[in-house]
Amino acid sequence: MIPFVFGLLLLWAAWWTARKAWRIVNRTERWTGSFGDAAGISTVLAAFALCAYLIVPKIALLMDLSARGATHGSLGGIRSALSIYYGDMKRKYPADLSALTKDGKYLSEIPPAAAPPYHGRSPAVRYGKSPDDAGGWLYDNVQGDPDLGALWVNCTHTDYMGSAWSSY
Repeated sequence: MIPFVFGLLLLWAAWWTARKAWRIVNRTERWTGSFGDAAGISTVLAAFALCAYLIVPKIALLMDLSARGATHGSLGGIRSALSIYYGDMKRKYPADLSALTKDGKYLSEIPPAAAPPYHGRSPAVRYGKSPDDAGGWLYDNVQGDPDLGALWVNCTHTDYMGSAWSSY
C-alpha cells in the first residue's frame, strides 16, 4: 500500500510541476519564485522525485543485466577452456579448476561469477553436483558421473527473468 501511495504522490508532484511549467511557458502565470523560496524548492524536489522514480529502477536493471552478461561470458570462457583441456588431455577433465590456470595455458585466472542481488562477484569454486547457494561456481568433478566436467553458477536464486542461476 505504501509504494502505491508514494507513486500517487510522485504523480501528483509531476503533474503539478508540468502544470506550473506550462503556465509559465504560455505566460499565463509569472515565475515569481527563485530557487531559494518554498515554491522553487518544491518544484525542484518534485522534478527530482519524478526523475528518481522513473530512472533509478532502469539503472538497477541495467546493472543487473551487465552482471548477468559478465557471468554468462565468464561461464562460456571457462567452459571453452574445459573443452580445450579435455581435448589436450586425451578425454580427461581436470579434477580441480585450478589446473586451467596452471602456466596460463587455458586461463590466466578463474573469472568471478556474480548473481545480483543475491551474491557479489566471487571466483570461488565448489566441487560436486548440487549447488549450496554460496555464490561463485559449481564444478562437477565426480568420477563416473554423467555430468563430469560440467560447470554451473552456484546460486539457486532466480534472475530478473525467472531463470535459476544454476540452470545456465
